[in-house]
Amino acid sequence: MNDKHKWIILAAETTGKKYALDKLATIYKDIRDDDPRLTTPSALSLLSSLEHPPIEGVRLVCYTDPEYPEKLKILPEPPAQLYLRGSAEALRGDSVAVVGSRDASAYGLTVTADFCRDFCEAGLTVISGGARGVDSAAAKTMLKFGGKTVAVLGSGADVSYPSENAGLFDKIAASGGAVITEYHFGTQPIPALFPRRNRIIAALADACVVTEAGLRSGSLITANLAADLRRPLFAVPGNINARGSAGTNHLIKTGAELAENGLQVAAELKVLLSFENGERPTPENKDGGAAKSSIFTPLAAPPKAERRTKPKHGAAKKAPPEGLSAEEAAIMKAIADGASSPDAIAAAAGLNEASAAPTLVMMELKGLIVREYDGYKAVEN
Repeated sequence: MNDKHKWIILAAETTGKKYALDKLATIYKDIRDDDPRLTTPSALSLLSSLEHPPIEGVRLVCYTDPEYPEKLKILPEPPAQLYLRGSAEALRGDSVAVVGSRDASAYGLTVTADFCRDFCEAGLTVISGGARGVDSAAAKTMLKFGGKTVAVLGSGADVSYPSENAGLFDKIAASGGAVITEYHFGTQPIPALFPRRNRIIAALADACVVTEAGLRSGSLITANLAADLRRPLFAVPGNINARGSAGTNHLIKTGAELAENGLQVAAELKVLLSFENGERPTPENKDGGAAKSSIFTPLAAPPKAERRTKPKHGAAKKAPPEGLSAEEAAIMKAIADGASSPDAIAAAAGLNEASAAPTLVMMELKGLIVREYDGYKAVEN
């Protein structure tokens, strides 16, 4: 019996709590193969399925393995193992959970696709539950635009649920993404398993976006789990008369950030992650030159912005602040020339929206510009 199989059998006998798994990790290799815990009927049945898996291409990633995602170890009850199809690399890097209703409306599906296209452009991995509706739309959009996506199942790796998504799961695994589950082979998708599955989605992702959900949607469980884990929580507003939007509107009312587009979410997430990592470079690099602006480049801690006052009629325009990157200087000039909306600023600055949107957010944090009801304005010192 190899160590992975021994771990899975023994872990199935534990409470599943983190402290129990940590304790087991220190001793399981020293437990003899003839230990009574390894020879019960249930243990032998599990061992048989591990030695003769009912589906090909499934890898075992155990809690003790180096490639086990560190993000999952913060859970009070982390999964003891992951049955994985695809690439373990898809479980690393910056990611966002996209969740929502199984019975999504045309609006919900369109919004999901729009957001995921932005996430693909921003280089984020999208994590979802592989269900109908929003989950499927998110995964299909990422595949269409060449992005990475992860589906977390509420069943065994050999049980595709819903059945019509079997081909979708194959494509995810073949595209550099991953299809994962903590449940053993043959586990059927009973309702009680999905809330537990949702904790993996919330923990794996660096942020959570709910694109459409009713008040009874399971997506709100994922949202609450993400909030408990201190993951940034975003929700897309919907029609106040639509039952399918009652959940997302409630999330916004109770503290979730209103999400207008995927680039906004991506930009804010990148800034938050850069601050968490302690990477706060100054506007100039070590060689004295201007720092390069990038969606992935964290900026200096922002100075406190002063109150903006409107210039007197006919007053001369002030020169832009010194030490700006090329993109920032172009954006400042575009705003000075009268552009205010993100698309107008991007066009006037000769930039595409993918690079302009995160730069705008970062410039707000530096106190260079402010966003008002009628668009962006420069902060006057």
